[in-house]
Amino acid sequence: MNKESNNSSHRKKIYIAIIALVAVISLISSTLGMLVAYPTQAHRDVIRQFNEINANAGAGDMKALTESQEYKRLQDSPEMRYSMMIGFVLMIIELMITFTVVGVIYHYLRRNRLTNSAAGVTTWLYVFGGFIATLIMGYVDSMYVMKRSPQPIELITLVLATFTVGLGITYLIARFFKWNYDRKHSFVVE
Repeated sequence: MNKESNNSSHRKKIYIAIIALVAVISLISSTLGMLVAYPTQAHRDVIRQFNEINANAGAGDMKALTESQEYKRLQDSPEMRYSMMIGFVLMIIELMITFTVVGVIYHYLRRNRLTNSAAGVTTWLYVFGGFIATLIMGYVDSMYVMKRSPQPIELITLVLATFTVGLGITYLIARFFKWNYDRKHSFVVE
């Protein structure tokens, strides 16, 4: 009983360390990405104005909004084009980071036999670490770019969207590593 309790305690500590590590990696990559995507005050001003126009439109006529001169001017500005291009590049880099970190976590859990469901546990550990980072970065990004605290509905939407999409993508990546690990180690793949 005591050995099982120690094993469970040890496993919980490892899980917490993995979640913290994922959160730190996500925070660092997101912060660097934010600084690269919005390097000058002009970039931050353009995105702030663009977001304000979108927020003021609400559920109104989106066609009229997208055809307005102010919207087109902001969308065609060099700062917006730069930020959008960098955003696309950063998205690819984030996917590569996710793929790498999920693979490392999966292999660590599997090699050390910490769970019978390494793909599922890997998914939840990675998503919880990302959840923590998203909560923090929601405030940091809003303060850096928008110069205000995010509205609760903005933060809830961001967190739920990130959580849902992250769960699906991370699980698919973890299943890929499970398939690859089973194939390399001659386990029967059903």
